Amino acid sequence: MKKLRTGSLLFTFWLSLTSVIYSQESEERVSEGTLHELLGGIEERTSFHGFADIQFRFEDPSEGEERSFFTLGQLDFFPTAQLTDHISFLNETIVRAATGEQQIFSVERLIIKYAIRDSFNLALGRFHTALGYWNEAYHHGAWLQTTIDRPEIMTFNAILPIHSVGVELSGILDFPTFDLSYVANFANGRGITPAQVQIFSDANNDKAYAFKLSLRPKGLPGLALGPTIYYDVIPPDISTPPKFGETTELILGGHLVYLTKRFEFLAEYFNIHHDEEISSKTFDTNGFYIQTAYQKGKLKPYYRFDFVDIGKGDPFFSSFIDIKRHTVGLRYDVATFNALKLEYAWQDTDVTSANLILFQSAFAF
Repeated sequence: MKKLRTGSLLFTFWLSLTSVIYSQESEERVSEGTLHELLGGIEERTSFHGFADIQFRFEDPSEGEERSFFTLGQLDFFPTAQLTDHISFLNETIVRAATGEQQIFSVERLIIKYAIRDSFNLALGRFHTALGYWNEAYHHGAWLQTTIDRPEIMTFNAILPIHSVGVELSGILDFPTFDLSYVANFANGRGITPAQVQIFSDANNDKAYAFKLSLRPKGLPGLALGPTIYYDVIPPDISTPPKFGETTELILGGHLVYLTKRFEFLAEYFNIHHDEEISSKTFDTNGFYIQTAYQKGKLKPYYRFDFVDIGKGDPFFSSFIDIKRHTVGLRYDVATFNALKLEYAWQDTDVTSANLILFQSAFAF
Protein backbone atom coordinates (compact mmCIF):
# COMPACT_ATOMS: atom_id res chain seq x y z
CA MET A 1 0.00 0.00 0.00
CA LYS A 2 2.88 2.36 0.85
CA LYS A 3 4.34 1.79 -2.62
CA LEU A 4 0.93 2.43 -4.18
CA ARG A 5 0.41 5.62 -2.19
CA THR A 6 3.95 6.76 -3.00
CA GLY A 7 3.41 6.05 -6.68
CA SER A 8 0.12 7.90 -6.64
CA LEU A 9 1.75 10.90 -4.98
CA LEU A 10 4.59 10.93 -7.51
CA PHE A 11 2.12 10.64 -10.40
CA THR A 12 0.01 13.47 -8.97
CA PHE A 13 3.14 15.65 -8.52
CA TRP A 14 4.23 14.93 -12.09
CA LEU A 15 0.79 15.88 -13.45
CA SER A 16 0.83 19.11 -11.42
CA LEU A 17 4.35 19.99 -12.60
CA THR A 18 3.57 19.33 -16.26
CA SER A 19 0.36 21.33 -15.89
CA VAL A 20 2.27 24.30 -14.48
CA ILE A 21 4.94 24.06 -17.20
CA TYR A 22 2.29 23.79 -19.92
CA SER A 23 0.45 26.77 -18.44
CA GLN A 24 3.65 28.85 -18.35
CA GLU A 25 4.52 27.89 -21.94
CA SER A 26 1.01 28.80 -23.06
CA GLU A 27 1.24 32.17 -21.32
CA GLU A 28 4.64 32.78 -22.93
CA ARG A 29 3.24 31.90 -26.36
CA VAL A 30 0.31 34.24 -25.79
CA SER A 31 2.69 37.00 -24.60
CA GLU A 32 4.97 36.46 -27.58
CA GLY A 33 1.99 36.51 -29.90
CA THR A 34 0.63 39.67 -28.33
CA LEU A 35 4.06 41.32 -28.48
CA HIS A 36 4.40 40.32 -32.12
CA GLU A 37 0.99 41.82 -32.86
CA LEU A 38 1.87 45.01 -30.99
CA LEU A 39 5.19 45.38 -32.82
CA GLY A 40 3.93 44.07 -36.12
CA GLY A 41 5.14 46.25 -38.98
CA ILE A 42 7.60 48.26 -36.92
CA GLU A 43 10.50 46.47 -38.64
CA GLU A 44 9.53 48.23 -41.85
CA ARG A 45 9.64 51.58 -40.04
CA THR A 46 13.01 50.97 -38.34
CA SER A 47 16.50 51.40 -39.78
CA PHE A 48 19.91 50.75 -38.30
CA HIS A 49 23.05 52.40 -39.63
CA GLY A 50 26.44 53.31 -38.28
CA PHE A 51 29.69 55.17 -38.78
CA ALA A 52 33.30 54.47 -37.88
CA ASP A 53 36.81 55.67 -38.66
CA ILE A 54 40.43 54.64 -38.25
CA GLN A 55 43.26 57.17 -38.10
CA PHE A 56 47.02 57.59 -38.23
CA ARG A 57 48.62 60.68 -36.69
CA PHE A 58 52.14 62.10 -36.82
CA GLU A 59 53.03 65.01 -34.52
CA ASP A 60 56.23 67.07 -34.69
CA PRO A 61 56.17 69.68 -31.89
CA SER A 62 58.67 72.54 -31.67
CA GLU A 63 59.43 71.40 -28.13
CA GLY A 64 59.54 67.72 -27.29
CA GLU A 65 59.86 64.54 -29.30
CA GLU A 66 58.09 63.45 -32.43
CA ARG A 67 55.44 60.79 -32.07
CA SER A 68 53.23 58.77 -34.38
CA PHE A 69 50.36 56.42 -33.63
CA PHE A 70 47.29 54.68 -34.98
CA THR A 71 43.98 55.29 -33.28
CA LEU A 72 40.42 54.08 -33.50
CA GLY A 73 37.89 56.84 -33.93
CA GLN A 74 34.29 56.67 -32.82
CA LEU A 75 32.18 53.60 -33.56
CA ASP A 76 28.79 55.23 -33.97
CA PHE A 77 25.56 53.18 -33.88
CA PHE A 78 22.66 55.07 -35.44
CA PRO A 79 19.19 53.46 -35.16
CA THR A 80 16.07 55.40 -36.15
CA ALA A 81 12.38 54.52 -36.21
CA GLN A 82 9.26 56.13 -37.66
CA LEU A 83 6.76 55.11 -34.99
CA THR A 84 3.84 56.86 -36.70
CA ASP A 85 3.50 59.41 -39.48
CA HIS A 86 4.18 62.15 -36.91
CA ILE A 87 6.28 60.46 -34.21
CA SER A 88 9.90 59.39 -34.73
CA PHE A 89 12.78 58.09 -32.65
CA LEU A 90 16.52 58.64 -33.05
CA ASN A 91 19.44 57.28 -31.10
CA GLU A 92 23.18 57.75 -31.46
CA THR A 93 25.35 55.56 -29.24
CA ILE A 94 29.12 55.52 -29.60
CA VAL A 95 32.07 53.46 -28.48
CA ARG A 96 35.33 55.39 -28.40
CA ALA A 97 38.84 54.88 -27.11
CA ALA A 98 39.80 56.56 -23.85
CA THR A 99 43.26 55.96 -22.36
CA GLY A 100 45.35 52.85 -22.85
CA GLU A 101 43.06 49.97 -23.71
CA GLN A 102 39.98 51.48 -22.08
CA GLN A 103 36.90 52.28 -24.13
CA ILE A 104 33.91 54.47 -23.33
CA PHE A 105 30.34 53.51 -24.20
CA SER A 106 28.17 56.62 -24.40
CA VAL A 107 24.61 57.50 -25.41
CA GLU A 108 25.17 60.75 -27.31
CA ARG A 109 21.64 61.33 -28.57
CA LEU A 110 18.29 59.84 -27.56
CA ILE A 111 15.33 61.71 -29.04
CA ILE A 112 11.60 61.20 -29.38
CA LYS A 113 10.22 63.73 -31.86
CA TYR A 114 6.65 64.85 -32.50
CA ALA A 115 6.36 66.40 -35.97
CA ILE A 116 3.16 68.40 -35.60
CA ARG A 117 3.63 70.56 -38.68
CA ASP A 118 6.51 71.99 -40.72
CA SER A 119 6.48 75.13 -38.62
CA PHE A 120 6.36 73.37 -35.24
CA ASN A 121 8.09 70.23 -33.97
CA LEU A 122 8.61 69.08 -30.40
CA ALA A 123 11.46 66.79 -29.31
CA LEU A 124 12.43 65.36 -25.91
CA GLY A 125 15.68 63.74 -24.81
CA ARG A 126 19.39 64.27 -25.25
CA PHE A 127 20.24 66.26 -28.37
CA HIS A 128 22.89 68.50 -29.89
CA THR A 129 22.50 72.01 -28.50
CA ALA A 130 21.21 74.70 -30.87
CA LEU A 131 24.62 76.30 -31.41
CA GLY A 132 25.22 77.41 -34.96
CA TYR A 133 25.45 75.20 -38.03
CA TRP A 134 28.08 72.47 -37.58
CA ASN A 135 26.77 71.12 -34.30
CA GLU A 136 23.41 70.14 -35.77
CA ALA A 137 24.61 69.21 -39.26
CA TYR A 138 27.44 66.69 -38.77
CA HIS A 139 26.95 64.88 -35.46
CA HIS A 140 29.42 62.06 -34.62
CA GLY A 141 30.04 60.24 -37.90
CA ALA A 142 33.36 61.44 -39.36
CA TRP A 143 32.29 60.23 -42.82
CA LEU A 144 29.60 62.94 -42.89
CA GLN A 145 32.04 65.84 -42.61
CA THR A 146 34.66 66.93 -45.13
CA THR A 147 37.55 67.11 -42.65
CA ILE A 148 39.03 64.57 -40.25
CA ASP A 149 38.20 66.48 -37.06
CA ARG A 150 35.54 68.92 -35.97
CA PRO A 151 36.52 72.60 -35.69
CA GLU A 152 38.41 73.38 -32.48
CA ILE A 153 35.58 75.52 -31.09
CA MET A 154 33.18 72.62 -31.78
CA THR A 155 35.22 69.88 -30.11
CA PHE A 156 33.20 67.46 -27.97
CA ASN A 157 33.49 67.80 -24.17
CA ALA A 158 35.26 71.13 -24.46
CA ILE A 159 34.47 74.84 -24.73
CA LEU A 160 30.89 74.87 -26.00
CA PRO A 161 28.01 72.90 -24.40
CA ILE A 162 27.64 70.57 -27.38
CA HIS A 163 24.95 68.31 -25.83
CA SER A 164 21.86 69.10 -23.78
CA VAL A 165 19.10 67.10 -22.07
CA GLY A 166 15.64 68.60 -22.15
CA VAL A 167 13.08 69.90 -24.66
CA GLU A 168 13.65 71.16 -28.19
CA LEU A 169 11.26 73.15 -30.38
CA SER A 170 12.00 73.56 -34.08
CA GLY A 171 10.37 74.45 -37.35
CA ILE A 172 10.60 76.14 -40.74
CA LEU A 173 8.63 79.27 -41.59
CA ASP A 174 7.92 79.85 -45.28
CA PHE A 175 8.09 83.44 -46.55
CA PRO A 176 7.81 84.65 -50.17
CA THR A 177 11.54 85.33 -50.62
CA PHE A 178 13.17 83.18 -47.94
CA ASP A 179 12.74 80.31 -45.49
CA LEU A 180 13.43 80.92 -41.81
CA SER A 181 14.22 77.92 -39.61
CA TYR A 182 14.45 78.09 -35.84
CA VAL A 183 15.58 75.81 -33.01
CA ALA A 184 14.93 76.52 -29.33
CA ASN A 185 16.20 74.51 -26.34
CA PHE A 186 15.04 74.39 -22.72
CA ALA A 187 17.35 71.99 -20.91
CA ASN A 188 19.56 71.07 -17.98
CA GLY A 189 22.51 73.44 -17.81
CA ARG A 190 26.22 72.74 -17.69
CA GLY A 191 27.86 70.89 -14.82
CA ILE A 192 30.86 72.03 -12.79
CA THR A 193 33.23 71.11 -15.63
CA PRO A 194 32.94 71.96 -19.34
CA ALA A 195 32.75 68.26 -20.23
CA GLN A 196 29.89 67.40 -17.87
CA VAL A 197 26.47 66.86 -19.45
CA GLN A 198 23.82 66.65 -16.73
CA ILE A 199 21.79 63.62 -17.79
CA PHE A 200 19.93 62.51 -14.65
CA SER A 201 19.55 65.75 -12.72
CA ASP A 202 20.47 69.43 -12.64
CA ALA A 203 22.93 70.81 -10.08
CA ASN A 204 20.84 73.96 -9.72
CA ASN A 205 17.32 75.10 -10.57
CA ASP A 206 18.54 77.35 -13.37
CA LYS A 207 17.83 75.84 -16.75
CA ALA A 208 19.78 76.55 -19.93
CA TYR A 209 18.14 78.34 -22.85
CA ALA A 210 19.35 78.25 -26.45
CA PHE A 211 17.89 79.79 -29.58
CA LYS A 212 19.10 79.71 -33.17
CA LEU A 213 17.78 81.20 -36.40
CA SER A 214 18.84 80.32 -39.94
CA LEU A 215 17.69 82.34 -42.94
CA ARG A 216 17.83 80.75 -46.41
CA PRO A 217 17.12 83.06 -49.37
CA LYS A 218 15.11 81.31 -52.08
CA GLY A 219 16.95 83.23 -54.77
CA LEU A 220 20.32 81.83 -53.68
CA PRO A 221 20.00 78.12 -52.87
CA GLY A 222 22.68 76.80 -50.53
CA LEU A 223 23.12 80.02 -48.55
CA ALA A 224 22.23 80.01 -44.84
CA LEU A 225 23.03 82.56 -42.15
CA GLY A 226 21.79 83.46 -38.72
CA PRO A 227 22.48 84.16 -35.03
CA THR A 228 22.75 81.96 -31.93
CA ILE A 229 22.19 82.78 -28.26
CA TYR A 230 22.70 80.54 -25.21
CA TYR A 231 22.15 81.41 -21.54
CA ASP A 232 22.90 79.37 -18.42
CA VAL A 233 23.95 79.67 -14.78
CA ILE A 234 26.88 77.33 -14.08
CA PRO A 235 26.82 75.86 -10.54
CA PRO A 236 29.72 76.69 -8.18
CA ASP A 237 32.75 74.43 -7.89
CA ILE A 238 32.34 72.02 -4.95
CA SER A 239 36.03 71.58 -4.11
CA THR A 240 37.63 73.16 -1.03
CA PRO A 241 38.51 75.91 -1.50
CA PRO A 242 36.23 76.39 -4.52
CA LYS A 243 37.91 77.31 -7.80
CA PHE A 244 34.94 79.43 -8.83
CA GLY A 245 31.52 80.44 -7.61
CA GLU A 246 28.23 80.51 -9.44
CA THR A 247 28.90 81.74 -12.97
CA THR A 248 26.50 83.31 -15.42
CA GLU A 249 27.22 82.18 -18.98
CA LEU A 250 26.07 84.01 -22.10
CA ILE A 251 27.07 82.71 -25.53
CA LEU A 252 26.48 84.78 -28.65
CA GLY A 253 27.36 83.53 -32.09
CA GLY A 254 26.53 83.40 -35.74
CA HIS A 255 26.98 81.24 -38.84
CA LEU A 256 27.41 81.85 -42.55
CA VAL A 257 27.19 78.80 -44.81
CA TYR A 258 27.14 78.40 -48.58
CA LEU A 259 26.89 74.89 -50.03
CA THR A 260 26.50 73.75 -53.63
CA LYS A 261 27.22 70.43 -55.35
CA ARG A 262 30.85 71.48 -55.81
CA PHE A 263 31.59 74.40 -53.50
CA GLU A 264 31.60 74.48 -49.70
CA PHE A 265 32.04 77.48 -47.42
CA LEU A 266 31.47 77.34 -43.66
CA ALA A 267 32.17 80.06 -41.10
CA GLU A 268 31.06 80.37 -37.48
CA TYR A 269 31.95 82.68 -34.61
CA PHE A 270 31.21 82.42 -30.87
CA ASN A 271 31.77 84.67 -27.86
CA ILE A 272 31.47 82.97 -24.45
CA HIS A 273 30.97 85.52 -21.67
CA HIS A 274 31.35 84.45 -18.02
CA ASP A 275 30.39 86.53 -14.98
CA GLU A 276 31.89 84.78 -11.92
CA GLU A 277 30.37 85.36 -8.47
CA ILE A 278 33.33 84.99 -6.04
CA SER A 279 35.79 87.28 -7.81
CA SER A 280 33.10 89.48 -9.40
CA LYS A 281 35.20 89.28 -12.56
CA THR A 282 34.08 88.77 -16.13
CA PHE A 283 35.84 86.71 -18.78
CA ASP A 284 35.40 86.51 -22.55
CA THR A 285 36.45 83.57 -24.70
CA ASN A 286 36.30 83.92 -28.48
CA GLY A 287 36.47 81.24 -31.13
CA PHE A 288 35.79 80.87 -34.82
CA TYR A 289 36.61 78.79 -37.86
CA ILE A 290 36.53 79.31 -41.62
CA GLN A 291 36.41 76.29 -43.92
CA THR A 292 36.27 76.04 -47.69
CA ALA A 293 36.35 73.11 -50.10
CA TYR A 294 35.81 72.28 -53.76
CA GLN A 295 34.48 68.96 -55.09
CA LYS A 296 35.97 67.68 -58.36
CA GLY A 297 34.76 64.18 -59.09
CA LYS A 298 35.84 61.94 -56.23
CA LEU A 299 38.45 64.45 -55.01
CA LYS A 300 37.73 67.27 -52.59
CA PRO A 301 40.62 69.55 -51.55
CA TYR A 302 39.90 71.76 -48.54
CA TYR A 303 41.31 74.34 -46.14
CA ARG A 304 40.32 75.40 -42.62
CA PHE A 305 41.53 78.00 -40.15
CA ASP A 306 40.73 77.49 -36.46
CA PHE A 307 41.08 80.15 -33.78
CA VAL A 308 40.36 80.00 -30.04
CA ASP A 309 41.29 82.71 -27.54
CA ILE A 310 40.52 81.65 -23.95
CA GLY A 311 39.51 84.41 -21.53
CA LYS A 312 42.58 85.14 -19.41
CA GLY A 313 42.14 83.77 -15.89
CA ASP A 314 38.74 82.17 -16.53
CA PRO A 315 38.59 79.42 -13.85
CA PHE A 316 35.92 77.44 -15.71
CA PHE A 317 38.23 77.12 -18.74
CA SER A 318 41.45 76.68 -16.75
CA SER A 319 42.37 73.46 -18.60
CA PHE A 320 42.17 75.03 -22.08
CA ILE A 321 44.75 77.02 -24.02
CA ASP A 322 44.73 79.46 -26.92
CA ILE A 323 45.16 77.85 -30.30
CA LYS A 324 45.56 78.79 -33.96
CA ARG A 325 45.57 76.10 -36.63
CA HIS A 326 45.88 76.03 -40.41
CA THR A 327 44.74 72.79 -42.05
CA VAL A 328 45.00 71.76 -45.70
CA GLY A 329 43.65 68.43 -46.79
CA LEU A 330 42.35 66.18 -49.52
CA ARG A 331 39.32 63.92 -49.30
CA TYR A 332 39.00 61.02 -51.74
CA ASP A 333 35.68 59.19 -51.94
CA VAL A 334 37.06 55.78 -52.81
CA ALA A 335 33.54 54.32 -52.60
CA THR A 336 30.05 55.64 -51.94
CA PHE A 337 30.31 55.03 -48.21
CA ASN A 338 34.08 55.19 -47.66
CA ALA A 339 36.25 58.31 -47.70
CA LEU A 340 40.03 58.58 -47.36
CA LYS A 341 41.32 61.88 -45.96
CA LEU A 342 44.89 63.20 -45.79
CA GLU A 343 45.73 66.39 -43.91
CA TYR A 344 48.67 68.59 -43.02
CA ALA A 345 48.18 71.06 -40.18
CA TRP A 346 50.33 73.67 -38.49
CA GLN A 347 49.16 74.80 -35.09
CA ASP A 348 50.38 77.35 -32.58
CA THR A 349 49.35 77.30 -28.91
CA ASP A 350 50.33 78.95 -25.63
CA VAL A 351 52.61 76.00 -24.94
CA THR A 352 54.19 75.04 -28.26
CA SER A 353 53.75 74.92 -32.01
CA ALA A 354 53.59 71.73 -34.04
CA ASN A 355 53.42 70.22 -37.50
CA LEU A 356 50.78 67.51 -37.87
CA ILE A 357 50.15 64.91 -40.56
CA LEU A 358 46.89 62.99 -40.31
CA PHE A 359 45.26 60.19 -42.28
CA GLN A 360 41.76 58.80 -41.85
CA SER A 361 39.57 56.16 -43.39
CA ALA A 362 35.97 57.05 -42.53
CA PHE A 363 32.98 54.97 -43.54
CA ALA A 364 29.26 54.46 -43.08
CA PHE A 365 27.38 51.17 -42.92
